Amino acid sequence: MAAALAAAVALPVSADAAITQAHLALTGDTSSTMTVTFKEDAAVADMTALAYARPIGGVDGAAACAVAPAPADCLQIPLRRTDAQGRAGTGPFYTFFTGTFTGLAAGATYDWFVADSVSPAGQTPGTFTTAKGGNKPYTAATYGEVHTDDGDDVVAFGASGPGDYSVQGVVGLSYADRVVWNQDTRPSFVVSSGDNMNDGTMEERWTDLLSGAPASPAGAGRTADTTFIGTFTGSVPFMTALGDHEYKNTAVRGTPSPLYDAHFPNPGNGPSGQETRSYSYDYNGVHWTVLEASPGVHPADYPEYWRHELEWLDADLAAAAQRTRFQVVVMHQPPFHSKTSRVYPEYADPEFRDDVMPIFDRYGVEVVVSGHDAHNVRSFPLVGVPTEDWQEGQPRISPELVAPGKGTTYLEQSTTGKNYDGLLDREPWVAWSQSQETMPAVLLFTFGTRSISAKFVRTDALDPVTRLPLYGGELVDGFTIPQVPLPGSDEPATGPEGPAGPAGPKGDAGAAGAKGDSGATGAAGATGTGMAGAKGDTGAAGAAGAKGDTGARGPAGRDAKATCTVKRGKGAPRVTCKVSGASKSTRATLARSGARLVRGAHTYASGTTTRLRPRRVITRGRYTLRVKAGRSTLTFPVRVS
Repeated sequence: MAAALAAAVALPVSADAAITQAHLALTGDTSSTMTVTFKEDAAVADMTALAYARPIGGVDGAAACAVAPAPADCLQIPLRRTDAQGRAGTGPFYTFFTGTFTGLAAGATYDWFVADSVSPAGQTPGTFTTAKGGNKPYTAATYGEVHTDDGDDVVAFGASGPGDYSVQGVVGLSYADRVVWNQDTRPSFVVSSGDNMNDGTMEERWTDLLSGAPASPAGAGRTADTTFIGTFTGSVPFMTALGDHEYKNTAVRGTPSPLYDAHFPNPGNGPSGQETRSYSYDYNGVHWTVLEASPGVHPADYPEYWRHELEWLDADLAAAAQRTRFQVVVMHQPPFHSKTSRVYPEYADPEFRDDVMPIFDRYGVEVVVSGHDAHNVRSFPLVGVPTEDWQEGQPRISPELVAPGKGTTYLEQSTTGKNYDGLLDREPWVAWSQSQETMPAVLLFTFGTRSISAKFVRTDALDPVTRLPLYGGELVDGFTIPQVPLPGSDEPATGPEGPAGPAGPKGDAGAAGAKGDSGATGAAGATGTGMAGAKGDTGAAGAAGAKGDTGARGPAGRDAKATCTVKRGKGAPRVTCKVSGASKSTRATLARSGARLVRGAHTYASGTTTRLRPRRVITRGRYTLRVKAGRSTLTFPVRVS
């Protein structure tokens, strides 16, 4: 093989010959293996390719391994070829080469080098480091909603406003990569929750994701760096889930673009027949499950496929809970939507909550990371409970807030600035959400022995003096996630103490103390005129009764829902609104509370919840009902019929 590469130097080489998209993946034992992949832009029939690795520090690095005589510490592997189309049966083929280094030392750093018979000069993409193994601490990053070709709302990166597609998400991606690269402790890998581009059948979008792209937008005061992302993906393994946009425009409904498998040679340990679409791996005592949970394959449309995946998920987490200290799940569609139109009037794909949340609760999953809704949101620790007053079109499982270390934290993120209208930031399960309309951010996790330190880091923040990007990013939310023991385990949660819960009702008064003993009888007076004996002292008071038991914890809150109707007849029309999904006493309170029906900046009706007087002409459509309840204002998205 090496001789063939050397002989190829004398052959005419296409001007288009180029090794691109060289990147890393975790597909086996993370302490002793590393998988490498690249694309050849001028592939020909019968071409061959090799990859080399060498412990860091050797003269000329791994490139020296391609020249005879090779240093003794070189590793060499042949690479297998894959030809794939963006849309099966349509368009050009693209050629990729993949292989896995084995027998690597744990916690060691290697240079690597690739070459093929069309591009014999080869390329040094970067360096990689294997996992140390055991329960050693480390840092990892997650991305969501990258959309390299989708400029929705990336105002912070130079767009004139929402809908301006002149600035693509790939610019935001380069900022995210910079932030990850410049952390004090560089993350060991990145996992994306999917939707890496708008159309997964377009190879140029994968090129944007995995190879050179501008590191700075126009006008940022520095020269665009088209090599940086290549170095990043050549040094930090990049894993991904499938989002619905990886299914867009594919030849067969319910199947992702063939380019997904070509670019990402995943571990292949997923459900039978779908091995690369869901998968898992361990890294330093932490189990990562990447789950295919996307509208690209609606559970309602593919029930057997979904059932098969759930069986695999249950078995995967059951085994992992016995050998690893934390379990993290990455899935594209979140179990808890933060986008209004995916909650009201009907909940989008409730199976992604109803079917997976009991499994997460069963095995003490600490963290679930998603995208899809294009917001940055963190939940309180949650467990699932049956929905009371369940109605068709709503999830059968509702969230119950629990103490840290007793339930799963659900996170949603948008990495490159994509943002949807209608952020539901006042839902009872939301602990934190982005404070501005557009907030591109990465998630960083540092795994300790008994807890996870995590943070949302904003990627578009500017230095207040130079107005240049802060390439380390800006912390916007930091939090700690304690280890969650398996339900029924005697092991207590060991994370930081959570905030005190509300005081229970006052205990009953203690029982009255027992009557004191009578004083001793005075001595008899002397006969005749002697004085009467003194009265005995009063007996001591009985001890106070024991303190009453603390009142029981109140029932978990539930998602409330409001509906409004316009009643027209004689006289002025009247708007009546009704709140469901709350307790009887709460509904009674809200019924007589002051309320306003608004749309945009205008108030269309005001009064009480059950009797609103119109101020403007009210037509059918979406509004917001704002109810003043004590010191709080409750907000309900409603559709007026």
